[in-house]
Amino acid sequence: MVNELLAFLTDNYFMIIYGVALILSVYKYKYYYDSALKTFPIIIGYVLLTEILGFLIAESNEIQLVFEEGYANHNHLIYNILDIILFLYFIRVFRKSISNLRSKQLILYGTIGFLLISICNAFFQDFRLHPQLASMGFGAILLIFCALTYYMEIKEKPKRFSNYNRLLRHIVVGILLFYPFYPVIISVGYFNPGLFLDLDLRTLLFTLILIMYSSFIIGFLSLRKIRL
Repeated sequence: MVNELLAFLTDNYFMIIYGVALILSVYKYKYYYDSALKTFPIIIGYVLLTEILGFLIAESNEIQLVFEEGYANHNHLIYNILDIILFLYFIRVFRKSISNLRSKQLILYGTIGFLLISICNAFFQDFRLHPQLASMGFGAILLIFCALTYYMEIKEKPKRFSNYNRLLRHIVVGILLFYPFYPVIISVGYFNPGLFLDLDLRTLLFTLILIMYSSFIIGFLSLRKIRL
């Protein structure tokens, strides 16, 4: 198990940034504890634990969630759950942060649509064995819409200078740099594994994760006491 963990850190060097983001999210928590992002450290910790468990399932025969022949090392189940939680979390944060009532209503309808698509997707692609591509694609589009709506709102009508808005702006940047590509990369890996390997899309995915969480880290580092 120790050797597997060492291999995990070596092969998944990008994981270090999760740990840095988690530490900073706790260290800077006093600046946003009363905002819609108050559970953000829990979300980052959950992402980190999911990545560790996903690696152990994929690489070790001692840990498995699917007990069907040929699928013992499949870890799609935990990542499908993670995707749904992340989409719903960030969408909820943006809906709370956007003041335009029409936009809020559109996001609510989009959230309902996302949940319905997620349920339907599970009937066409086994939730335990395959990535939920329809759910992932719709969730990414909805999340990008939320991020852009928030960005346009603060650009046209700058919100009151606060640590919360400063942090959320950096989260917007990370989301807009990651989620347009994420569903595409996963879809290529699912439908054409050879092309996925030829284009080295795994490295691209890791790089995008590094970029997104680096943006989060910059957001945490920007938090400070505001002088009135």
